[in-house]
Amino acid sequence: MQTYVPTRRTRFFHKMVLLDQRILLAVRSLERDWLTPAMLTLTKLGDTSTYFAVGLVLLAVGSPLTLRCGALLGTSAIVASLIAAGIKYLFRRERPLVTLPDFSALVSIPDRYSFPSGHTATAFAVAVSLSMEGVFLGPLLLASAFGIGSSRIYLGAHYPLDVIVGAVLGSCMGLLTRFALLGLFF
Repeated sequence: MQTYVPTRRTRFFHKMVLLDQRILLAVRSLERDWLTPAMLTLTKLGDTSTYFAVGLVLLAVGSPLTLRCGALLGTSAIVASLIAAGIKYLFRRERPLVTLPDFSALVSIPDRYSFPSGHTATAFAVAVSLSMEGVFLGPLLLASAFGIGSSRIYLGAHYPLDVIVGAVLGSCMGLLTRFALLGLFF
């Protein structure tokens, strides 16, 4: 009978999963009564409904700048959400509350899979696509995207790696949307 010997790659991925779990648990140990409502607010800012409402307001104002910002926001949010959802379906990584014993999330979980974070991908896509539209807008939106991603870890909805990959994916989608949309229409 042949004995299973883990490969170098298998050992690496196992170590990454353990590190991801340790970081998540360390972040959750920071839980405070005053911090949880702030994190819940940040995570709500990253909901699709929030981007939809803001996009509608921008389009309703109707000035050339708000139309441009509304188009960038809407397109980058949709693209990032769809790509993140597709990747989630491919990888099917279970959320922390499923894989970690005695772990509970501090927020309702929108779907079964966690990799990558859709909230984070969308937040970074919107932030990057709109970051060059105003002097203060870029830093404000990027700080907001970072806060949204951090809230997903703190609230136990995602592992840190889910959020990191969501941020990278979202940033790429934001750049792609910005250059594609502006090249075609503006």
